[in-house]
Amino acid sequence: MSTENLRTRLSAMAANPTVMFLFAGVASRAGSVILIPLYARSLSPVEYGKVALYQSLLVFLPLWFSLGSTSALPHFYFSTKEGPEREVRLFRFALVQFRIVATAFLVHCVLVWAGMALGWIAKDGVVYWVLFGGACLGFGSLVESYLRVSRRAHQAMLLSIAGAATQIGSGLLLVWYLRRGALGVIEAQVAPAVVTAIAAIALVFSWSRHDVGVVGAHVGGMPGVSAVEVMRFSLPFLPHFLAGWVYGMADRWILAGVGLDADLGRYALASQIAIPVALVATATNDAQTAEIGRLLSQSSGRDFLTAGRRFFPRILIPVLVAAIGVALVSPLVPVLLGPNYEGLWGFVVAVALIGVVESLYYPASNMLYFSGKSALIPIATILSAIASLVLVWGLASFAGVWGVLGARLLGAGLRVFVFVFFVMIAARAVRRGGVA
Repeated sequence: MSTENLRTRLSAMAANPTVMFLFAGVASRAGSVILIPLYARSLSPVEYGKVALYQSLLVFLPLWFSLGSTSALPHFYFSTKEGPEREVRLFRFALVQFRIVATAFLVHCVLVWAGMALGWIAKDGVVYWVLFGGACLGFGSLVESYLRVSRRAHQAMLLSIAGAATQIGSGLLLVWYLRRGALGVIEAQVAPAVVTAIAAIALVFSWSRHDVGVVGAHVGGMPGVSAVEVMRFSLPFLPHFLAGWVYGMADRWILAGVGLDADLGRYALASQIAIPVALVATATNDAQTAEIGRLLSQSSGRDFLTAGRRFFPRILIPVLVAAIGVALVSPLVPVLLGPNYEGLWGFVVAVALIGVVESLYYPASNMLYFSGKSALIPIATILSAIASLVLVWGLASFAGVWGVLGARLLGAGLRVFVFVFFVMIAARAVRRGGVA
């Protein structure tokens, strides 16, 4: 390939929003992956398990603090015409979200302080860092949502790079140089959340230049944005989001609950090492979503399933390749991470296999969404989360971490089955109604 052709292809990739969003997704995880050897050599398996619990809270708290309000942003974006009117509406929406997140953050800080004072919660200052990080991510998530809906791929890429660079720099400073151990790891996790929150504040200020009134007033004939209006669009999504967290994170808390702290650390580390499998699945799904939507939306009832089936091997093959790659390098884990993590390769291979099965969820979920029966998605997610929770809890109690891995594999297969079952129901409706 000539230099000119290569330059042309690279320019085309840089101009493709889908490709840029994929790179942004990879960049957002780069910091955690690059720091794995440093963290593993600095923390014991027990300490790593404790960090994993706090990291799971940094996934849960943004959803909980914001009550899922970020999911309402696309409504306010697309329901207002482009220009100053849209920015006024988004500014007022952002102020409502800030009030929701700030109120939740302060209430939880008071509850934690009271719990520590009464002896109900062990005194641990890192809890406040986690609450602060959750609040930053809860408010900062609006900038990521805005960049997606407005197709500002380059800005999303820059934000992801800034977050990853901040996390890497913070990790090196706090864990390697200052030797702050597990606390330093949590502080390094919070640092990119602060960057995201600062970017959100800057974005909100850019919207505010068109607004000369206050939230709730009618300026230029435009209605204000109330918390009730935001909640009307966001609360229906909250059970789906929380069920997704239970499906993906509850296993860590169950392992801690049955006293397997060291195995929890190894399990969490194996999940991070196998993250390329999940990244390939997400990236492949994002790259195919537009085509899936186009084909399924134009499919008649008879060929709806035929059109959808073709996307299962399209995601399975690259994910399987990624899983094989992870499995091949897994024997090198003890060399990179130190003697505390001997035998981790088996966990890594098992998690990679789970990721292969979980990848089949994406085409099934897309088929359900584009069939016009998206209301079934939260039901399927909640049922899958409950089933996975029961399996993990039951098998962890007598089979330990391998029981959890087995339960995760069964739960992943069950989730795919539930979604495919609902797809068959939706397909019947499409067949009766014609075009999806």
